[in-house]
Amino acid sequence: MNKSISPFARILIVIIGFGLIAGFMFVMVEFEKRIAAEIELKQLEIKSLNLDFQKQSKVIITEVMSSNSMTILDGFGSSSDWIEFYNPGDEAINLKDAGLSTNMDDPMMWVFPDFEIGSGEYKIVFASGLDEVDDSGNLHLNFKLNAEFGETLYFTSALGTLMSTVELPPLDSDISYGVDEAGAWLFFNHPTPNEKNGLDGQGTPDFKVYTDSPLMITEYMINNRSVLYDEDGDFVDWVEFYNDSDEPFSLAQLYFSDDKTDLRKWSFPNIVIGPNSYLVIFASGKDRVTENVHTNFRLSQFETLVISTPYSEILVELPVDPLVEDISRGVKGDEWVYFSEPTPGKENSKKFSTTMEITAERNPESGIIINEFMSNNRYGILDAYGKSSDWIEIYNPTDTDVSLKGFALSDDAAAPLKWLFPESAVLPAGEYLVVFASGNDEVINGEYHTNFSLSTNDDLILLSEPNGAVADSMVVERLPGNASKGRTTDGEIVYFSVPTPGRINDTHPINHLDSEVDIILEDLYINEVAASKINLNREGYQGLIEYIELFNDGSENINLSGYSISVGPDSEFFFDNITIEAGKYLLLLAKGGIPAAGESIVIEDIRINGAGETLILKDNTGKIIDCLETGYILGDYSFGRSGDNKYKEIFFDTKTPGKKNSDREFISTCAKPTFSAKGGMVSEKSIVVELNAEPGTIIKYTTNGNEPTSTSTTYTKPITINENTVIRAIAISDSKLPSAIASRTYIFDKTHDIPIMCISSGNYGLFSYDHGIYAAGKGHTDSEFPFYTANYWWDAERPVSIEYYETDGKLALDFNAGIQIYGGFSRALAQKSFIIHMRDEYGLDELYYPFFEGSDVNIYKDFILRNGGQDTRTKMKDYYISKCAIEEGNQDATSGQPVAVYINGEYWGLYNLREKINADYLSYHYNLDTDNINIIAANGVALHGNNEDWLQLKEFCMSNDFTIQENYEKLTNWIDIENFTDYIIFQTFFSNTDSGNIKFWRDESKTMKWRVLFYDVDLSLRDNSSHLEMINRMFGLSGVYIGFSPHIQKALIQNPQYLEYFLQRYAYYLTEVFTDEYLESGIDKIADTMKNEMVYQTQRWKVYGSYDQWLESVEIFKNNALGRGEIVAGELQNFLNADDDKMKELIPWYQPGQ
Repeated sequence: MNKSISPFARILIVIIGFGLIAGFMFVMVEFEKRIAAEIELKQLEIKSLNLDFQKQSKVIITEVMSSNSMTILDGFGSSSDWIEFYNPGDEAINLKDAGLSTNMDDPMMWVFPDFEIGSGEYKIVFASGLDEVDDSGNLHLNFKLNAEFGETLYFTSALGTLMSTVELPPLDSDISYGVDEAGAWLFFNHPTPNEKNGLDGQGTPDFKVYTDSPLMITEYMINNRSVLYDEDGDFVDWVEFYNDSDEPFSLAQLYFSDDKTDLRKWSFPNIVIGPNSYLVIFASGKDRVTENVHTNFRLSQFETLVISTPYSEILVELPVDPLVEDISRGVKGDEWVYFSEPTPGKENSKKFSTTMEITAERNPESGIIINEFMSNNRYGILDAYGKSSDWIEIYNPTDTDVSLKGFALSDDAAAPLKWLFPESAVLPAGEYLVVFASGNDEVINGEYHTNFSLSTNDDLILLSEPNGAVADSMVVERLPGNASKGRTTDGEIVYFSVPTPGRINDTHPINHLDSEVDIILEDLYINEVAASKINLNREGYQGLIEYIELFNDGSENINLSGYSISVGPDSEFFFDNITIEAGKYLLLLAKGGIPAAGESIVIEDIRINGAGETLILKDNTGKIIDCLETGYILGDYSFGRSGDNKYKEIFFDTKTPGKKNSDREFISTCAKPTFSAKGGMVSEKSIVVELNAEPGTIIKYTTNGNEPTSTSTTYTKPITINENTVIRAIAISDSKLPSAIASRTYIFDKTHDIPIMCISSGNYGLFSYDHGIYAAGKGHTDSEFPFYTANYWWDAERPVSIEYYETDGKLALDFNAGIQIYGGFSRALAQKSFIIHMRDEYGLDELYYPFFEGSDVNIYKDFILRNGGQDTRTKMKDYYISKCAIEEGNQDATSGQPVAVYINGEYWGLYNLREKINADYLSYHYNLDTDNINIIAANGVALHGNNEDWLQLKEFCMSNDFTIQENYEKLTNWIDIENFTDYIIFQTFFSNTDSGNIKFWRDESKTMKWRVLFYDVDLSLRDNSSHLEMINRMFGLSGVYIGFSPHIQKALIQNPQYLEYFLQRYAYYLTEVFTDEYLESGIDKIADTMKNEMVYQTQRWKVYGSYDQWLESVEIFKNNALGRGEIVAGELQNFLNADDDKMKELIPWYQPGQ
C-alpha cells in the first residue's frame, strides 16, 4: 500500500507531522506561561491580602455596651447595643471583609462591608441584629449581645486570622466595658462611644450609691433683672446648690435637668463642693465651664428641677414656681419662701415672705416713660435703611435733661438689659426720642436701632434704669397695620389710627381695636387686585385683564389730584385731576389693558406680579391711607376686600372690574397634591401611585394630559400604571381656590442617557384641529409651504406643566409655564420647536437652574426647545457652531443642552434646550436693566427699546469716507470691532446661507458698544454651500440675505487698517482655532452625546431619515468643516488681494494657487 503513495505525498505527510508537533509544543509553552502568570497574579493577590491583614490587625476593640438604654441612639432612633473600634495607626484602615462573631465556629458570622477608620479615630457599629445601614450611615450587625450572661467577641481579619478576643462580662444598663490607657479592661458608668475612654473606669461594676446624698438646692431665680450677672455681663437665671455635710462632695457622674422625662439633659462637670459650702450655677443655656458654670438649658416657671444619678435615681426633685423680677425662692428651715434680697452663694437672707406680695427694694428715679410704640409698621415712617421698622417712643416729661447711659430697652422680661442706650445718649427735658426696633443694633445717621424686633409673641416692652429698676413698661399686643399704642396727655393708654412718632400724641384716640383688623381704613381704599390673564386662546381674546380697583366708601366725592399708588418700592403713579364719586369705583389698568365697566385710567410702568405685591395708596399730603398685600394670585383669580366686611381680605374666583366684588369668597389657595412615586424612567413593569393632599381637600385628576377640573375623576384609591402615563392633579375645597396643577410623567418603554423634559398640556389647546397650536388646522390646505395660515403660525400660548429629569433620572425641576410654537420655516416641519415662558400667572416669573455646563447664568424667563431648525439631518449644526462661538469667539450666542422630550407621556424626540435671545438674556449676561437695552433687527426695526442711535450709526456709515482715519476711529468707538469681525469670520467659515436672521444690540446708557447677536446657523455647511465664497457675499450689496443692510462691514472694508486687522484675525482662527483636531473632536463629542438618543429620534420621526443616514450626515458635516479652511484661505487672499508670502507667513499650511 505504501507503494501507492507518491513521493510528494510522503513529503507532505512529514511536513504536516512536523507542523502538528510544533503547534503542540507552542500551545504547551503558552499554557505554561499562562499558568505562571496566574500563579504570579495569585501571589500578588495573596500579598495584597496579607498587606491588608497587617493593616487590619492594628485596629482594636476599645469599648462594648450590651445593655444600652440611654447612652446613644442609632440612626433609626433606637438604643441599640454597640461595639467600638479604634485605629491607633498613622493611616486610615479599611476593615472590608473582616469578620465579627460571638461564635468561634463561625468567625465570619458578620462580615464588614467597606468600613474605613481614620488615623486616631474611634468608630462604633451597632449590635442590633438588623444587618443593614441606618439613616445616619451607621452599620448594624446581624446579631445582638447578651447583657445578662455575657459574650465572647471574636474579631477576625479578611484572611480568617483571629486578631483579638474580648471576654464580655454581664453588664447593667448603660454600663460599658472598655480598655484604659494601660490596656486594662474596666467598667465605665460614663460610656464614651466614638470617643476615647474616660479615666473613671473601675475593676468592678459596683458603682457608688447616692441614697444619702448631702446635695441640696437652696435658692433659685427665674427672672433675674439686676441681681447677679455672669462673666458676659448678662443677667441670667441661676440655681444655688449646698453641700450639707462635713466632707467634700463631688458632682462628677451626676445629672441636672429641668425635665423629668429627660434626666440626662445636662451632666455636672467634675467639680467638688466643699464641706457646708454653696455653688451657684447659671441656667443660661450657654453650656460651658469658665469662671462660672453654665447649663445647656434655661429656667421657666412650672418646670421641675431634677438631680439624678447614672442609674436614673432621683436625688432632688423641686418644682419651679412663678417669680416676679428680682425675687428669688429659697429654703428657710424646712419651708420654701420668697426673698426680696436674694443671696446667691451665701446663706439665705433673714428677710423673707411666705407670699410673692413683695417687691425688690429699688425704685425708678428718672421719670422718663414709654410714650408710644408701633409693632406693625406696614407703611409708616421709614428708618435710615429705608425700611418700615417698628419703633418705640421714649418721652421725658420732667424739666431736667436725662442721660440715658445705663438705660436699657427690652422685649423680654427675663432679659431686661437686652439693648443698652449709647453712653452719649441724652433725652432733653420735654423731648421725645424714637428708637427703631429693627434688630440692626447700631446708630446710623443719629438714629438708634435696637438689637431686637417687636412681634406679637412679645409680652411687653421694658424700659430699665441703670440701677435695674423698671422705669416703665407697656404690654405688647397685635395692632392693625400703621396703628400705634400709647398714652394720651392725661396718661391714659389708648390706640391711635394716626401715630405721632417724635411728638405729642394729639391725634384722635381709639379706646378699642378689633384684634382681627389688619389696617384702619378710611373712605378711599383698594378694593380688588387682579394679575395678568394669559391669552389662552386666539379666538375671543380680550386683552390682559390686569388692574387695581379703588372704591370710595364715603358719602362725599374725592378728588385724587396729588394722590399716588405704588406697587413695590420703585414704581409710584401720581393721579391727575380725577374724581371718584361717592359709592363708585375707579379702575387702574396696567399698560395694554382694555377698559371694562366703570371709570378707568391706564397707569404706565406698573405691573402686578401674581406671586404677590404690596400696594400702597397715599393721599395728597403723602400720608399712607391704605396698604394691601395680595399674596399669590393665579391668572384667573383676584384678591381684595369682602363686600360684607372691608376689613376682611379674601380671594375671588371671578373678577369683577368696576363692580361690587363677587360673593364667592375663598380664604386661600389649596396646596398642590403630591405623588408617592417619583416620575421619569420606571424600571419596574408596573407601579402604584398614591396621591396626597392637605386635609379637607378633594383630589381631581386626569391621565391623558388634559387639565384636571372640578368635574374630572375623583381620586379614591391608588392608581396602578404599566405604560407611559402622565398624571395631572389638583386639590379643591369649598373654602379655598383650586390648587395649581401637579403633574408627574412615568416612562416605561425607554431609557435615556441625556436629561428628560416632560411636557403636559391639554390636547384641546395643543393638538385639536380648530384650536391646537401644534395642529395644521384648516389653514394648511389653503396655502403653500410654509403654510402661513396654519394653526402653528398663530402667536398663541397654552399653559403646560414641565418636569425636568437629570441624567441620573432624578427630578430636578417641576413647574407650570406657558408654551408657544417657535421658529420660522421650521414651524412647517413635523417635529416643531417650542418656546417655554415663565410668567408669574403660572407660578414662576423666573427659573433658577444650571441647565448649561460652564455658563455663568442660571436664571431664565424663557427658554427654547429647538428641533434643530431646518437642519433635519444632523440636528447638531446650530448647537455645535453656537458652542464654538461661545468658547472661541467674542460672541453673544446661546448655550445648549440635548434633551429627550415627552408630551403627555408620548416620546416627542431629541431637542436642544437653548437660551432665548432677547432683552432678558442680555440683562442676565451683562447685568443690565431690560429697560436700558435696545435690540434692532437686520432691517433696522427696533425689536426692544428704540433704534435712534442705530439709525444714526447707519447714516454715519453710509455717508462718510472711511479711508479717513478719523471717521474709522469714530466708528470703532461706536461698534465692538472684535465682536463684529468674529461674527463675520464664524458666519463665513461655517458658510451660513441664512445670515440675514441677525440682530444688533446696545444699552441705552451706552456703556457698551453696538454688538451683534449670534444665532440661527442651522443652514450652515450644507453640501450645496460648503464650497461657496462667503466673504464676498458678506461684504456685498445686501449681505448674504436680502433685507440685511451691510452698512457696517461696507464701511469697515474701506479702511486699510481694518483690512489688515481682518486678515490677521481670520488667519488666527484658521491656524489656532479651526484646526482639524478642534473641528473633528468637537463634532464627534456632540455626536457621541446624541447617538443613543438618535436611535429613538429616527424611529419617532422616520420622515427625516434612518439612524444610518444620520451617521452619514454627521460625517458629511464633519468633512465639509474639515475642508473649509482651504476654501476660506483662498477666498481671503483673493478678497484682500494679499500676496503669497504674506499668506504663507500668516497661514503656514496654506498653499496659494491650489
